[in-house]
Amino acid sequence: MKHSLSPAQHRALGGLLKRARQLLLDAAQLAKPHPTISQGLFDAANALTVQRSFLETRLMEQGASRDEARDVYFGEISAKEAENA
Repeated sequence: MKHSLSPAQHRALGGLLKRARQLLLDAAQLAKPHPTISQGLFDAANALTVQRSFLETRLMEQGASRDEARDVYFGEISAKEAENA
Protein backbone atom coordinates (compact mmCIF):
# COMPACT_ATOMS: atom_id res chain seq x y z
CA MET A 1 0.00 0.00 0.00
CA LYS A 2 1.45 3.33 -1.05
CA HIS A 3 1.13 6.10 1.49
CA SER A 4 1.04 9.75 0.58
CA LEU A 5 0.47 13.09 2.20
CA SER A 6 -2.43 15.36 1.34
CA PRO A 7 -1.58 18.80 -0.08
CA ALA A 8 -2.42 20.33 3.32
CA GLN A 9 -0.08 17.88 5.04
CA HIS A 10 2.66 18.76 2.54
CA ARG A 11 2.21 22.47 3.36
CA ALA A 12 2.35 21.79 7.10
CA LEU A 13 5.40 19.54 6.79
CA GLY A 14 7.12 21.97 4.42
CA GLY A 15 6.67 24.80 6.90
CA LEU A 16 7.96 22.67 9.73
CA LEU A 17 11.04 21.59 7.78
CA LYS A 18 11.81 25.16 6.71
CA ARG A 19 11.54 26.32 10.34
CA ALA A 20 13.70 23.41 11.53
CA ARG A 21 16.39 24.32 8.99
CA GLN A 22 16.28 27.97 9.98
CA LEU A 23 16.53 27.12 13.67
CA LEU A 24 19.56 24.91 13.00
CA LEU A 25 21.20 27.70 11.00
CA ASP A 26 20.47 30.17 13.81
CA ALA A 27 21.98 27.75 16.33
CA ALA A 28 25.05 27.29 14.11
CA GLN A 29 25.51 31.06 14.03
CA LEU A 30 25.26 31.31 17.82
CA ALA A 31 27.72 28.44 18.24
CA LYS A 32 30.42 30.07 16.09
CA PRO A 33 32.81 30.28 19.06
CA HIS A 34 32.77 26.46 18.96
CA PRO A 35 33.61 25.70 15.31
CA THR A 36 33.03 21.95 15.49
CA ILE A 37 29.57 22.38 17.01
CA SER A 38 28.73 25.20 14.63
CA GLN A 39 29.75 23.15 11.59
CA GLY A 40 27.75 20.15 12.82
CA LEU A 41 24.62 22.27 13.16
CA PHE A 42 25.19 23.81 9.74
CA ASP A 43 25.64 20.33 8.24
CA ALA A 44 22.44 19.12 9.94
CA ALA A 45 20.52 22.04 8.44
CA ASN A 46 21.84 21.26 4.97
CA ALA A 47 21.14 17.54 5.39
CA LEU A 48 17.41 18.32 5.33
CA THR A 49 17.74 19.15 1.61
CA VAL A 50 17.53 15.49 0.54
CA GLN A 51 14.29 14.91 2.40
CA ARG A 52 12.76 18.18 1.21
CA SER A 53 13.67 17.38 -2.40
CA PHE A 54 12.07 13.93 -2.12
CA LEU A 55 8.87 15.42 -0.68
CA GLU A 56 8.85 18.18 -3.29
CA THR A 57 8.89 15.50 -6.02
CA ARG A 58 6.03 13.59 -4.35
CA LEU A 59 3.96 16.80 -4.22
CA MET A 60 4.55 17.41 -7.93
CA GLU A 61 3.45 13.84 -8.64
CA GLN A 62 0.18 14.71 -6.93
CA GLY A 63 -0.41 17.54 -9.40
CA ALA A 64 1.29 20.58 -7.90
CA SER A 65 3.31 22.71 -10.28
CA ARG A 66 7.07 22.81 -9.87
CA ASP A 67 6.84 26.39 -8.58
CA GLU A 68 4.15 25.48 -6.03
CA ALA A 69 6.05 22.45 -4.78
CA ARG A 70 9.33 24.40 -4.63
CA ASP A 71 7.62 27.11 -2.57
CA VAL A 72 6.16 24.57 -0.12
CA TYR A 73 9.54 23.02 0.67
CA PHE A 74 12.13 25.66 -0.26
CA GLY A 75 10.34 29.02 -0.41
CA GLU A 76 10.55 31.84 2.08
CA ILE A 77 8.98 31.13 5.44
CA SER A 78 5.50 32.67 5.38
CA ALA A 79 4.09 34.75 8.24
CA LYS A 80 1.88 31.80 9.23
CA GLU A 81 4.87 29.42 9.27
CA ALA A 82 6.95 31.92 11.26
CA GLU A 83 4.21 32.42 13.83
CA ASN A 84 4.21 28.66 14.49
CA ALA A 85 7.94 28.80 15.26
